[in-house]
Amino acid sequence: MSLPMREKFTVLVRDFRYLEQERSQDLRLSIYQWPGG
Repeated sequence: MSLPMREKFTVLVRDFRYLEQERSQDLRLSIYQWPGG
């Protein structure tokens, strides 16, 4: 595997984990807001 490819893959994984974090935070927020809505 060439270095640029590996770097691309690392960035992809990082973005994916970031999105997963964001989504779980959104879920938590919507759960917290549920009783008020």
